[in-house]
Amino acid sequence: MFRKLDVLSEETQRLACLYEHKLVALDSLGRSLLHQAFSGELAKSSKQSAVLAFPKTVPNVSASDLHAGVLAIAYDLHERANRQKNFGHVKAEKIAHMVEAVAGN
Repeated sequence: MFRKLDVLSEETQRLACLYEHKLVALDSLGRSLLHQAFSGELAKSSKQSAVLAFPKTVPNVSASDLHAGVLAIAYDLHERANRQKNFGHVKAEKIAHMVEAVAGN
């Protein structure tokens, strides 16, 4: 019985580590997309090639949740740069619209 618990504990730790790596990769992707969007690189390269194809839908994620995720990443970037005072409703919606336009949504 203890061996089964050890195996389950090891697998849980492995999955938790994998989950953390995926969160870091997702954060990095979001930052990269926002950086490219603000630097004008997305407009130049989006029709030619893409690093990762952005799905029009994500399984088990509503369009509202996806929209909220884009806004959360954008706000986090502003907060880390100590510029959250410049992040209002209009700017948030412009960022979301730009990312969704480039992503094809």
